[in-house]
Amino acid sequence: AGAARQAPHQLQQQPGLAAGGGVGRGQQQMMPQMPPAPGGAASSPVRCPRCRRLLQPPQGHERFLCPCGQMLMAPPTVQQAPRVQHVRCPNCSTTLAPPPNAPIFRCPCGTHLRAPNIGSMGTSQARLDASAPPPSPDDSMLAQSQSEVVAQLMHQRGEQQWLRKPTSDNRYLVWQNLQSDEEERRKIMMEEKCIKELESNVSKLNTKDLYEKLEAMQIDTSDCVEKADLADKLKAAPELLMEESSKVLKRRLDDLGVSYDDVLEKDELVNRLITASWFSGLYDDGYCRAIRSDYQLDWIPASKFHLDPAASPRPFPADQLAHISAQPFMTKLKWFREQMSAMKIKWEDGRVQIKVRRRELLRDSFTNLVKLNPNDMLRYWRFEFIGEEGIDAGGLAREWFQLVTDQCFNVDFGLFEYSGVDNISYQINPSSGIANELHLKYFYFLGRVMAKAVFEGHVIAAHMARPLYKHLLGFPITQDDIEFVDPQVHKSMKDIRECEDVEFLYLDFTTAARVFGETQTIELKPGGEDIEVTNENREHYLHLLVKYILFDRISPQLAMILRGF
Repeated sequence: AGAARQAPHQLQQQPGLAAGGGVGRGQQQMMPQMPPAPGGAASSPVRCPRCRRLLQPPQGHERFLCPCGQMLMAPPTVQQAPRVQHVRCPNCSTTLAPPPNAPIFRCPCGTHLRAPNIGSMGTSQARLDASAPPPSPDDSMLAQSQSEVVAQLMHQRGEQQWLRKPTSDNRYLVWQNLQSDEEERRKIMMEEKCIKELESNVSKLNTKDLYEKLEAMQIDTSDCVEKADLADKLKAAPELLMEESSKVLKRRLDDLGVSYDDVLEKDELVNRLITASWFSGLYDDGYCRAIRSDYQLDWIPASKFHLDPAASPRPFPADQLAHISAQPFMTKLKWFREQMSAMKIKWEDGRVQIKVRRRELLRDSFTNLVKLNPNDMLRYWRFEFIGEEGIDAGGLAREWFQLVTDQCFNVDFGLFEYSGVDNISYQINPSSGIANELHLKYFYFLGRVMAKAVFEGHVIAAHMARPLYKHLLGFPITQDDIEFVDPQVHKSMKDIRECEDVEFLYLDFTTAARVFGETQTIELKPGGEDIEVTNENREHYLHLLVKYILFDRISPQLAMILRGF
């Protein structure tokens, strides 16, 4: 096994380890460096695929053992051999180093993978270089099977990706975040900077900020009387937190909604807790909508989102669904249609007759569907246009789905509006209640129509913006999804994140919204007009902006769609 390579200067070796040397995050002192490999070429660090720890390979050994027990392969030196591309298995997500001179090899889960730098893929290193254009497909690439292409191109860690994985008890499915290398390096640098500049930055905080950061770390402040007492306690936070157990530190990170799956050492937990308290929102990688028992929605971190497969009409083990989710799209589609077909109630056990007038198609369809119970949604539907001769052998059903959805997605009806990208995809109209008094009931109706279309395999011509599809699937929402709703806002958010000193932009925790030509100021949090955006809280500001645009302003409409769906 192996993992993605990092530059040698990013490594700090811990002495005294018999196998691989670990890299501590936020270390105050520079540790002795490994001597250069023979021939003047430096040995590159290796990331463990199990614990994601960076390790320095021992000299003269091709394979070595990670402290977590994972066997790793030392990469070749820069001057001795070309860089080895590691391959991530599309089924089990394990990162593997191809065996030498083996064009095809097998993952421990049984999936066959192709080495990316063998044969026709000899120049595929350019795929990992963001500045290099992707090579044009040749005949050998076109001749590869779909599974081989997926094995070569999937999980090239250039972008953030999400995977479904079962919990240890195989009861729930949870989201696993595979961060891009760039994002991971950015967070590591932020952690190191936070710990290094902790004492100097404490003096810049006012009394309120000192209290907030200590409370976020759950450090007792009852014995603090003056501001100097709070400052001294915050400066001593690393030592105070090191006195706590790892279990307590993890619980405090859970309270902040911060993941620690890639952290092993106690000092790393301490550094992450301090950084999460200092830079609010830094670890907000993604959020999901959660449906409560009263059909209202909550906005929760993706790391806290649990899907219970046993609660579905057709329960499945969590690990089986996780395996299905990693398959190619056509395989998943075939499996899904088989499950839908098995759920359908037989013809002889009852049918649903839907009679509509063409002039009053939407009103009659709405009246028919809101009366149906959940079992009726699993029955065969037969349609009849009143005053027209015809037998529904499938053609009338297709026409009905097309006509009804065309009217629901018509922007003049008020439920949807064009996305900010083009006039082809649709997004929920936040002001739908002004345009249509019965908008929530029609959103519930449309949710049922879309669910039945998916159940029966009918195609809906309207294209929705990507965030809406994610809401339907319970897929994590990230800042990049803003691009599919408002590209200008997305560009502004990138500029804010990359700005060296955001205080010169004079922003506060508010945003502007236009409602039928009128501009309104919306507070992103209580008292937002009086809270300035700083380098410490800008991640929190960006998260609240994403939450408002993609969730808060459309939450009632989205809840009704999901209830019907």
